[in-house]
Amino acid sequence: MIRESRKNLVIVSDLHGCKRAFDKSLSSAYKFIKSPADHMFPTCPVDDLPKFFNESILVFLGDLIDRGPESYKIIKSLDQIPNSVHLCGNHEAVFLKFLYFDDPSNQWGIDEKSMFSFFRFGGMQTLRSFVESGEFIKNDDFLNATYDFRTDDLFYILEDFYPFIADLRIAIRYNLHIQKFFSEMGLSFQMDNFLCVHAGFLYEYLNQYVGLSKPGWVNSLNTAFKEATLDAMQGDFSKFDTFTSVSTLRGGKGFAGPLWADRREILMMTDMNRSRLSEYYHAEGIDTVVVGHSYVDNIEVHHLSEDVHLGVNVYPVRFIFTDNGLSSYYKGGFSSQSLVVDQFGRLFAQDNLGDFDFIDQ
Repeated sequence: MIRESRKNLVIVSDLHGCKRAFDKSLSSAYKFIKSPADHMFPTCPVDDLPKFFNESILVFLGDLIDRGPESYKIIKSLDQIPNSVHLCGNHEAVFLKFLYFDDPSNQWGIDEKSMFSFFRFGGMQTLRSFVESGEFIKNDDFLNATYDFRTDDLFYILEDFYPFIADLRIAIRYNLHIQKFFSEMGLSFQMDNFLCVHAGFLYEYLNQYVGLSKPGWVNSLNTAFKEATLDAMQGDFSKFDTFTSVSTLRGGKGFAGPLWADRREILMMTDMNRSRLSEYYHAEGIDTVVVGHSYVDNIEVHHLSEDVHLGVNVYPVRFIFTDNGLSSYYKGGFSSQSLVVDQFGRLFAQDNLGDFDFIDQ
């Protein structure tokens, strides 16, 4: 189908603080769309990208930060890319809570549960990227102590640098790039029949927070998420927490929210829940859902109707599972799982060698 937007859609997931993968993903997509037959040649200079993205929409699927060394550089780079959208991942949600959820009983104002969750997710590397930028409080001792950071060192670092981390936290909280980053963060992005999300919407979640599968639920949830994020930046996480519930499969207490529902939980849905979930997507005209947070070596395609018993009606919906974090953080950032949807709705996926293949199946 010819999409109404008439723009290319470029999708990048889970960069985890690796600026090299960020640059490679964008320049590879530029080269492929600019000249598809020549996309195996060396990539274009990143400085040429703004002209290209005036004719494209770029969607980051969340988890832009943590673990890797350059989270702050990636956050700042978003300001230089027109027509870009960044979604909230579970790592952004944990960072948001660390920054804005205060504990008055603690002399430093830090809620320790939020802090330890953030550090468990690779947050120390994220803090280091702010200090290393030279735009925040300078502390060479902190940089030396956190070089090649290991979780086993956490308590020793906190013992030596707790006051510094508390001051740095406040400085980051009021940084204009950070405030813009969080305030513009989305829950999902829809273009015609494509829906982009960090994790997945499960039927149980939609049934509780949306109700009937009627048109408009995607925009309703996005609006509610924006309002919840702004409340959270004022210290009120009561609404924001409804988006961050974790399933029992991951050690939580209920079903997974849209920042946590991973590939396994989507594939484990019952036949009836697959049928009900497909009704939600059908109401919005969605037949393709691109999901990050998937922990896959290569992009995978899964049809919601696969392995469903006869007699259970499931509208045609396919899931595209991707997770650039495997290549950007765990494999050194040499490959990227970018996706490109061209103006005719054709879907191309980048493999771990950097080549784009047509996967519209």
